[in-house]
Amino acid sequence: MLTDQAFALSVTRYAEGLEGVERKRWYYLGTALPLWVVWQICTVAGALAGTQVPAWLPLGFAVPLTFLALLVPAVESRPTLVAALVGGGVATAGVSLPFNLGLLVGAVAGVVAGTVLAERGWGDVEVGH
Repeated sequence: MLTDQAFALSVTRYAEGLEGVERKRWYYLGTALPLWVVWQICTVAGALAGTQVPAWLPLGFAVPLTFLALLVPAVESRPTLVAALVGGGVATAGVSLPFNLGLLVGAVAGVVAGTVLAERGWGDVEVGH
């Protein structure tokens, strides 16, 4: 039941001060189980009805947009903001690359950009939510 979405939601909640291993486990289960069930249902629906989706419908943006939504809670400083913008921008621009490589290239570009800024001392400035 480990998905990127469940991990991101849980880590964000844990950082807000959710105390105790037992509570964290229940929170994760309460987050991951519904996501996993929906994932399974959508996988079956896609397998059954996927051929009915018109080819002109740009569904390639769904993956990068999902990861962009996961980035928002992680933005806490200038380096994380730059990492999110660079990573999200590169992933979105690379949506047409084969094998979803745009997502991988975007992730690497974001990490590099954020790391460079953090090493230059830009990590002390918080970004308001």
